[in-house]
Amino acid sequence: MIFCTGCLTGNISQWTTDALIRTVGQQDLADRQRLKAMAEIQRRRLDSVQKENLGKIYADIMASPLHSPVIRGQVLLWITSGYPDEAPIWLGKALVNTSEPQLHRQIVQVLVSLNDAVSIEYMILALDPEANPGFDQMDYLVAAIEHITGKPLYEVFLQILAGQGKLKVKMAALAGMLAIENQERVIDDISNLSAEDMAIEQLQFWSKRFGYLPTNMMRFFQCYQQSRALSDEQFQKLQYLSRMLFQRESYQFDVRDSYILLHLEDEQFMRSREDIIILINGYLSGREHTRRPPSYKGAADDYQEDFTGQSQQLSYTDLIKTELLLRTLTQPDTMQHIWNLLEQDTSDTGTEVGGLCFLDNQRVIFKPFSPGRRQGQNQYVASEDMIHAAVMSLAQWHCHTDKWRNKELAGPGTDDMKYARWHNCPVVILTKVNDRIFNVDYLSPEGIVIDLGDY
Repeated sequence: MIFCTGCLTGNISQWTTDALIRTVGQQDLADRQRLKAMAEIQRRRLDSVQKENLGKIYADIMASPLHSPVIRGQVLLWITSGYPDEAPIWLGKALVNTSEPQLHRQIVQVLVSLNDAVSIEYMILALDPEANPGFDQMDYLVAAIEHITGKPLYEVFLQILAGQGKLKVKMAALAGMLAIENQERVIDDISNLSAEDMAIEQLQFWSKRFGYLPTNMMRFFQCYQQSRALSDEQFQKLQYLSRMLFQRESYQFDVRDSYILLHLEDEQFMRSREDIIILINGYLSGREHTRRPPSYKGAADDYQEDFTGQSQQLSYTDLIKTELLLRTLTQPDTMQHIWNLLEQDTSDTGTEVGGLCFLDNQRVIFKPFSPGRRQGQNQYVASEDMIHAAVMSLAQWHCHTDKWRNKELAGPGTDDMKYARWHNCPVVILTKVNDRIFNVDYLSPEGIVIDLGDY
């Protein structure tokens, strides 16, 4: 058997089935050759492992715009005609992974024709408003779910949540429930479910005591870890502060705020929003700012960075974190520590330098964590240890440095925004502007960016 770029040689009827399946998954294989290999596979009887491997490849091909419409159309045809038992799962996986509206609709139409309830969990994941901003434009997917199940969408969500399925699907169902119904009804319906399931037990605990519901896997992980680590006394303090702040500041509890609510001195919470805003404006008054130029490739350029225009969009706890950061940035030892981190990032081209923010004597400290993987100088990959520690931290941070671009990297990119939202954690970006100046930005999980100035 001989492989070469974009082609395959020899009598493929003599190839092993496993080799053919691997060949179909080659990204640079020419369409004609891929179709030839796929046709040969269709003539063979596959065992369960081979079907699983082929299904993964077919789902990837279906979801990837790198493959031509001819290839994806043929894959769709062969999945539905040649593998009817596996089709709902294979097409369901493709549905979750594709971002193309036309292909999305086409797969849904086929799933409706198959009318198999096995595909419902994939449809729920594809509808997840946490992962798909186009939730409101997917009426056809809602209709498909209701057609296959014979039930209204909310009832389907509730049934998924109460069932024994995967946690990821349960969280997508919960996010869907909150997208179409008010939180009070959702909390009430959850309170009536059996608490034998660990996920339901967690949802009942946090919704009853804090009116809070996690809507993705990371938020659920934060809730679960805190429920195991915090004492009754700590939970009582969280309840007291969150209720007090709700009455005074209309504050809505979020599990990411547990750390600051438990570790900041109580008198700091006696300040009003207006008092904190005045303090922040004082720190920012007269300070220079560095804004990333619009030419920066791959980053969002349409967000505001000014504090004045966005102060009312920040939560009470985001304001406190911002003020704490600005207060800490006035300290010479903090300035030197940040410069050391930036110099380390500049010299290490295998990864960005990053870590977590904690409190020490009511000041923010930047603690480095070794990356989980070294994936190039423009990316920081959090380690498992850091992800666990982040559950009780003030924020995450990482450096942006580059020998040639420096100023162009000031502030978060689209990947940072997605990361902050999914991980439900603020991100502080430290950017080396030049050998004398660094810039600091605060990014909230809601996508609000505040430029904290040049230092």
